Amino acid sequence: MKKLNVTILDMQPIDPPVGGGRLRLMGLYSGLDRNIEATYVGSYDWRGPKFRQHKLSENLTEIDVPLSEAHFKAHDDLSARLGKGCIDSAFPLQGRLSEELIARACEEAKKADVVVFSHQWLFPFVAPVLDEEKQLIVYDSHNCEGLLRVGLLDDGTPLADQICRGVVRCEHELCHAADLILACSQEDKQSFITLYRVEPDKIIIVPNGVFTSRIGPLEDAAEKEALRRRLKISKPAACFIGSNYAPNVEAGRLILQAAEMLPQYQFILLGGVGDQFREIDAARYPNVIVTGFLEENEKIDYLHACDIAINPMLSGSGTNIKMFDFMAAGLPIITTDIGARGIENTNGRIYRLCDHSADSLAEQIQGLLGDQEQMLSLRKWGRLEAESRYSWERLSLGLGQTLVQKFDEKKNVTEKILMISTYPPEKCGIGAYAQQQVKYLRSHGAHVDVLAIRGNGKYHMELNTPEKILALKRFKTEYDRIIIQYHASFFYEGKDFMTRIKIHQAFTEVFRDNPNIEVVCHEILFPVDRGSTGEQYQQDLVENRYKCEKWKAVPLTIFHTETERTSFCEHLGIPCDPEQTKVILPHQYYVKARDIPQRQARAELGIPLDKKVFLCIGFIQPHKAFDQVAKAFTRMKDQKEKQFYMVGSLRLVYDETIQYLNLLQRYADTYPNIFLKSEFVSDELFDTWLIACDYVVIPYREIWTSAVLGRAKLFEKKCIARNVGGLKEQLEDGDLMFEDYGELPRLLKDL
Repeated sequence: MKKLNVTILDMQPIDPPVGGGRLRLMGLYSGLDRNIEATYVGSYDWRGPKFRQHKLSENLTEIDVPLSEAHFKAHDDLSARLGKGCIDSAFPLQGRLSEELIARACEEAKKADVVVFSHQWLFPFVAPVLDEEKQLIVYDSHNCEGLLRVGLLDDGTPLADQICRGVVRCEHELCHAADLILACSQEDKQSFITLYRVEPDKIIIVPNGVFTSRIGPLEDAAEKEALRRRLKISKPAACFIGSNYAPNVEAGRLILQAAEMLPQYQFILLGGVGDQFREIDAARYPNVIVTGFLEENEKIDYLHACDIAINPMLSGSGTNIKMFDFMAAGLPIITTDIGARGIENTNGRIYRLCDHSADSLAEQIQGLLGDQEQMLSLRKWGRLEAESRYSWERLSLGLGQTLVQKFDEKKNVTEKILMISTYPPEKCGIGAYAQQQVKYLRSHGAHVDVLAIRGNGKYHMELNTPEKILALKRFKTEYDRIIIQYHASFFYEGKDFMTRIKIHQAFTEVFRDNPNIEVVCHEILFPVDRGSTGEQYQQDLVENRYKCEKWKAVPLTIFHTETERTSFCEHLGIPCDPEQTKVILPHQYYVKARDIPQRQARAELGIPLDKKVFLCIGFIQPHKAFDQVAKAFTRMKDQKEKQFYMVGSLRLVYDETIQYLNLLQRYADTYPNIFLKSEFVSDELFDTWLIACDYVVIPYREIWTSAVLGRAKLFEKKCIARNVGGLKEQLEDGDLMFEDYGELPRLLKDL
């Protein structure tokens, strides 16, 4: 079996693995899989070391190429002007000065099946040699560097602004070029989604970790006491680990303040962070030990000799690897929320929180050291959590399997598709539909990129001018198929007559140019239907002709019901040619986000098991007519076994929708059998509600088709729908339909 060739690129060495970045590199890539051959290309961010190539594990080779002297001189000048070091942050600006490093990185990248950028620094220089069709491109993010570096460097000067913009631009480009992004925490994942508008589906959480086979608790009391004597620890001791890195130094200063308040305890600053505290006044801080750089075995000795660990971080991004060292060593931990970022504190069993102040830190230290029962509990559960969720041995093997799987998926791509739509996190039902279709297509072997009209995708473009629509022609040669999720408001909202005509013409040209375009119709407006007169009527006639030409030019138009297709063809005089128009059920592409028993769903949502539950769910808008179901339930006070839930959030916030939400709230406040859950509903929560209910009600005043109804059918739910649009065709045997809202009270009572 041919081994998968993986190249990892960064601008730091791995060995010795000190500091968070190097520890992550060693942890994630030294134990990938026996069927993976990994090569790391890095450098040194200081003068002196020479080229080296050596084995770090059976299947990980490290190659380090020194930066050039010209590069160091350029950085010396830049950092002098900036007032702080920035050799990594400025790499996008100065990297070309280290030609040997760039050349070796490109050489190894060209040979690889998978190219992993650990940090984004080398990406601009290696990108030209990548084969995005054949290679899997991965961004292993240690932090959201754009946010982190702006926080560390941006002092308002033009120079700092130039460096920060380079960091953000470089990370943005890599995020959108990558097939897969590894984020250390959920917070970092959300930062990528928000800052760079990255598709959530291509980001997975791969947390930092610890070698649990190397670091464990010391249970031998005599051995612990001998260590304490050798290390001159004579009081209950709290330790902190950190490299010489600004957020660690900031935490170190807070620890010194706490040390002054607590002379009865000792405080140990481990690692390179101590370089900033070597000159502290020993008379002022007699209870503080500063070690400086430590070898791994020395670090473990200190962990074993201490009683608790503290991590009062006040800034930074990503997860703190030191936390996993503490957990693996069985040390009870006190940390700030920033220090605990990305580490779930299940039932408060893993760590104890303090505020961002020396007073709070001191108070928590006293409290923990005085509570032996909690000390034992934190030791036990912290170690178990490290073994089960944060062990490098497990994480590395799992990542290797993921890289093999993702590479195989890309290698076996059946076609390349561009999806044009609104897209999450934009609150839009069509965007949610597009996301479901993208997942379905990818699961069936297609490579799918997203052009987001609003929301996150590889490309971002509001298609609301003729020029932007014509720009779609450039994708003709890049994709085998282009799918456009169509709703008139995406393209025409707020446009005057002449602009609408030009947009129709632009679409016609795009459709005629590319025979591989599919348009999925969610709603179409027919101008001649609005009963206009005079000049407006003449304009509607003209626009209808241009609209007809546009739709005749579409290679394939897709509808969700036969009713929609028939209406479309009749209005525009287009034959119902099965080669040019097709009907696909709206739930064809849906997949379950959750599949749990109804008992569990109701327990999670707080719904009694003995109630018959009716549900209206989705974005709350007046045309959804949730109020009509609520009105019907006001006449069912005697049927206490029935409950009605309205679940969703406002997609558009303006006076009318706010007033409508307030109306629904009044129903919920007044009647004990009516409930309003006004909240954004994720896919997982949406499915939880569907599982929990007995009937899904779709009482819309107007609609073409309903994604809610389609999704309900995934769970074989009984549906009650008004006879509007194409809903009748979505219903199945056993579902109920009504024509008029006056029918609802009787219909609901009889169930």
